[in-house]
Amino acid sequence: MNAPSFSSLTPQQQRAMILAMRVRNAMEDFHVKHLSDAQMAELNPVIRQAIYDAIVMIENDNNPNFARNLSYLISMIPDYWEIPGQDEGMQDRKTATRRSNAQLGTTE
Repeated sequence: MNAPSFSSLTPQQQRAMILAMRVRNAMEDFHVKHLSDAQMAELNPVIRQAIYDAIVMIENDNNPNFARNLSYLISMIPDYWEIPGQDEGMQDRKTATRRSNAQLGTTE
């Protein structure tokens, strides 16, 4: 995407595209190991749309359903999810992945 195309997007669309690119880049090793290019191509638009929907929901806090929708999403967050930003080191992420895989009974 070039700069003029990016600048023609709404602020919410711009944020979604930037966040989705970060998610896509973070998933690359997983993609190579576990997903075909076709599966990744199918997954990417789902991720982009979900990110966009979350951004719109968060930014539209004047929506009468905002509190209910936000509470619902918060209640769905599993206790075992790591808190983002608390382990910035790559080694810590690898350890967390190994731990998660062990819980699922899979290997890297």
